[in-house]
Amino acid sequence: MTASVVSEGMKYVFTASSRGLGKLTDIEDYRSQGRGGSGVKVGAVTAKTGKIISATMLTEEDRKSADFVLVTKSGQTVRSPLKAVRLTGRVAQGVILTKLRDDDAVTSMSIVREREEEEETK
Repeated sequence: MTASVVSEGMKYVFTASSRGLGKLTDIEDYRSQGRGGSGVKVGAVTAKTGKIISATMLTEEDRKSADFVLVTKSGQTVRSPLKAVRLTGRVAQGVILTKLRDDDAVTSMSIVREREEEEETK
């Protein structure tokens, strides 16, 4: 479980689940929470989707130029562009980000932005 404050320029929520599914949702699909709110659900946890392992907010620039990296329990690493993930609604289960064996699961997800790559090569 995590909480995030929406800053200016944040337009999308990107989530990934332990079974390799993910979704990119417009931030406008989520209602605002005030003090004492109980939170907003980003997705249903089912046997097909697995638990939500990561959720992050993205800008329009991130969606066009950044990549996501998934790491699985068995050590498999998958890197793909965010622009390959189609925009879905908040109640959707998501799209397949990576196919997994039955005994494997995604353990972490991170976003790789273009400017981070440029700094690493200097």
